[in-house]
Amino acid sequence: YSSAGFLITALDYYTQALWLMREEGNRAGAPGALPRIGEVYFWAGLRGTRLILPAAPLKVGEASGRTTTFVSLKGAAPYDVGSDDFPKAMKQALECYQEALAMMNSLGNRVGKVGILTNIALVYDLWNKPEYALDYYYKSIEVLESMRTSARLEEFRTSLAQQSAVVYQRAILLNLRLKRRQAAFDLSERARARSTLDQLGSARIDVRKDAADQLVLQEQKLRQELSFLEQQLMEERSKLASQLNKELIQSLEERLSGKQKEYEGLLTHLKLTNPKYASLISVDPLTLAQAQGLLDQETTLVSYFVTADKTLAFVVTRESLQVVELPVRQRELENAVTLFRDF
Repeated sequence: YSSAGFLITALDYYTQALWLMREEGNRAGAPGALPRIGEVYFWAGLRGTRLILPAAPLKVGEASGRTTTFVSLKGAAPYDVGSDDFPKAMKQALECYQEALAMMNSLGNRVGKVGILTNIALVYDLWNKPEYALDYYYKSIEVLESMRTSARLEEFRTSLAQQSAVVYQRAILLNLRLKRRQAAFDLSERARARSTLDQLGSARIDVRKDAADQLVLQEQKLRQELSFLEQQLMEERSKLASQLNKELIQSLEERLSGKQKEYEGLLTHLKLTNPKYASLISVDPLTLAQAQGLLDQETTLVSYFVTADKTLAFVVTRESLQVVELPVRQRELENAVTLFRDF
């Protein structure tokens, strides 16, 4: 119903689903329903759609096999979002997203956390609150970068890479809107490094059996242990409230924290003893100042960054930075490259 534009009906079903999940103690399901409700309010604000939640509790019976009632998110009072009240819709969307974010944090669900942080940033971005939007874009990027250490990343690589590209693009364009060219350049180089790592994947890294590369094997083993502990902890936290084992959860949290500290220390050691390998598992690109320091007075660097609607050209000299927007869309460029390769 939401995809088809029937926002009132979608809100009704999402709210019923949320109530049932909370009634059953479904801690994993509620964080999924809340962002959907947030999206309904978000689109209602953009489209000027009027949403009125019923004052009386609604009957629910079909899905659960029993008849019960629930009260809407705003209690018994009707809630109205019209074309003249865009901020109210955005605030309600943010309320749902923030509650879902807290739940994702408690579950340790980093994939879900990235999506919600990005949605919050989008709300602030379209609400013309750029500083808040940038803050949440960067928070989303920080979580995405931390997920690089997970061995299970290969399973999510395609979807996460796409999501990562969207977040980076929006943050870069927002920095340029705010006249922060250096921040935009630094982030574009970080995005390029991130994309390269995702394309390479850990399976292509050649590990030799000398003394120094024993650290590499240790790093890979630790990554697998981190992945297993994170997954186990998320599964335990997602159980029904009546089935939660608090002692086991606490034990898993302590073990995970210890392994994370061990991994951070090992990664620091790897950067000193095996910088080539370290560069393939962590993002550490040159900043603008570092890049300019490598240029002589007669050399100009042009770095391109492609977005969905245009291409950015960062023109860097030893003492300056200019950004030129080129009317070349990502789809057009992809089609041109494909045509050239097939020629």
